[in-house]
Amino acid sequence: MTDPIKDKDLVVDTLDVEELVQIPLWRIRLRVAWRSFRKNWALFSENKAGLLGLVIIAIFGIMAISHPILMATAWEGHEEGGKNVYDVRAGADSIIVEKTVVAEVTNPETEISQIEAQLQGSGVFIPEIGTTLMTPLANPAPPVWSGVPHPHILGTDPFGADIFSQL
Repeated sequence: MTDPIKDKDLVVDTLDVEELVQIPLWRIRLRVAWRSFRKNWALFSENKAGLLGLVIIAIFGIMAISHPILMATAWEGHEEGGKNVYDVRAGADSIIVEKTVVAEVTNPETEISQIEAQLQGSGVFIPEIGTTLMTPLANPAPPVWSGVPHPHILGTDPFGADIFSQL
């Protein structure tokens, strides 16, 4: 015979009627619900496909929660009518960076070659070496961890659309 105090299913058997009446009904229901949850979770956790589905649902939940945060921070500059608007298909305007025209590029974040500057312009204008130009950040933009400062966490596609918002 098992020890009724150690066996969780038989704990109620050791109590006399007076003690059982003193336990609130909500506590008994909570214990029954918790026991049922544990049994169902043990059954559910054996199924690999079920766990994969749960992970996918959790990822979508995290993305839904992160959307308002991203709209308030990462896409601050895209305001139309007082609201942040980000069009996934059209993307956003490229970020404008200041670069100096040089003969040979040593730092691509701050320098641009004379030929590349001419190609980005009208093609007729040949910029002088040492001239400072405002040029758009190239699309597709690299991810944030590449070191190039821009607000797109996973970078952009060739059209300038944010990859993270397409997920």
